[in-house]
Amino acid sequence: DLESFLYLGDNAEYALLQPGGNVDATEWPQTLEALEVFHFVGDTLRTLLRALCGVLQLGNIVFAEDPNSDDAQEGGTVVSSREELLKLEDILGIPANDLEVAMTTRNLKTGYDVVQVRLSPTAAKDATDALAKEIYARIFDVLVQSINDYTKAASTTTTSTEGEQPDDANEDNNDDDDTSNNPKSKYGVICLLDIFGFERFTVNRFEQLSINYANEHLQHKYVLDNFKQFQEEYEAEGIELFDFRVVDNSDVLDLLENRLGILISLNEECVRPKGNDESFVYKIKIVNKDHERIIDKKLHRKTEFGIRHFAGPVTYDATKFVERNTDKLPDDLIECVSQSTNELIATEFQRILAEAKAPPPVEDKARRRRKATSKTVLQKFRLQLKALMKSIQDTTTRYIRCIKPNDSMIPKMTDHYTTMRQLECAGLVTAITISRETFPNKLGYETTHERFDCLMAAQDSYYMASVSDKEAVEYMLSNLLLSMVEEQPNGKV
Repeated sequence: DLESFLYLGDNAEYALLQPGGNVDATEWPQTLEALEVFHFVGDTLRTLLRALCGVLQLGNIVFAEDPNSDDAQEGGTVVSSREELLKLEDILGIPANDLEVAMTTRNLKTGYDVVQVRLSPTAAKDATDALAKEIYARIFDVLVQSINDYTKAASTTTTSTEGEQPDDANEDNNDDDDTSNNPKSKYGVICLLDIFGFERFTVNRFEQLSINYANEHLQHKYVLDNFKQFQEEYEAEGIELFDFRVVDNSDVLDLLENRLGILISLNEECVRPKGNDESFVYKIKIVNKDHERIIDKKLHRKTEFGIRHFAGPVTYDATKFVERNTDKLPDDLIECVSQSTNELIATEFQRILAEAKAPPPVEDKARRRRKATSKTVLQKFRLQLKALMKSIQDTTTRYIRCIKPNDSMIPKMTDHYTTMRQLECAGLVTAITISRETFPNKLGYETTHERFDCLMAAQDSYYMASVSDKEAVEYMLSNLLLSMVEEQPNGKV
């Protein structure tokens, strides 16, 4: 029953609850059939679905102040929805008392001692939501990995020679990896990358910054593939060039990624004692005040800043940026959930524990600080994006732009305003404008020779037939266009 889960919000929007609406119900057997293709059947399917139920059930846990607390300043929190907690106990296979303690308290190390701190209801709820998000992310990763394992080419491999890179464009790239001994697939790979479009809402949060950051990188790749080669070619031939700055978004990436840019500043704020959103916004506006892409308006609140993206200006509200970028799951919750009887959840969270408990190498203070910032959400996202762009760079890329014709989801109807807005945000209007200013049609030497040979005198044609097509075309154009040649002050014609 959808109405049983608070995480699903306003259930009135779901087709399943509408009169005559049975879309979800009819598609459920199709979902099971699709999962069966990737070997999610029997106990494996049951484990996957119960893990998803655990995520939904975590949203039903309600916290309240402990009425039995003697010390008003000490406070404390209890789970007020006892029935929901017992359901969670059944789903995760973890005793209800252990779950409540893990969700409402924190163990802090002070020297050689461990002190248990009682959380406020708000802090307990935030930690529980973070746990639900982490479990869901792990389920998603397991599902994607299973699909990739099933659909990849046969395991016929050869050992790559030293210095060669794997052909598989889906393989993770790491700057420190040694690829000399990696198996090299003898099959090519066709990859599909489905991305979010550029986002600009009335209020833009941390998620919009992350999505637009990824879109800036993909737009930069699109510009390099479609316009950079023309710029270099036209400059070499002395042809008057369009203003490349119109499509070049390198300065946006510079604002986001440079040493004093937005991403680094946010990561630093997350590891700084008492780091906060207002301090982060103040710093990026001061440090980047002369940057063309930063927007600082007098009417901005202390947590607001703007960026002139390739698709247009966006104002961001940095409220909870530091909190969302840190997003560290408490160790107490990780240890508790790792004891789950759900095999999928237990395996994933035991892996988190193993990574956290691995003995750290001897590090200096600066290296420890860099390691701390590497655990932030944006830094992890940045490394994943870097690996993705490396994979794309190693492939031949084709672009497909998907345009939603109307917001009402009505077939055979186009809303021109909605369509043009998407085309502008995708940079296609600018791309078309520039394409019209360039020379879109090109002829090969052989085609040019055959098409315009009739304009030459007979003796010239005899000579041109005795040389290569390139030499023939150069000779032909030199004669035919001689009267049109105009020498420039720089010596070019």
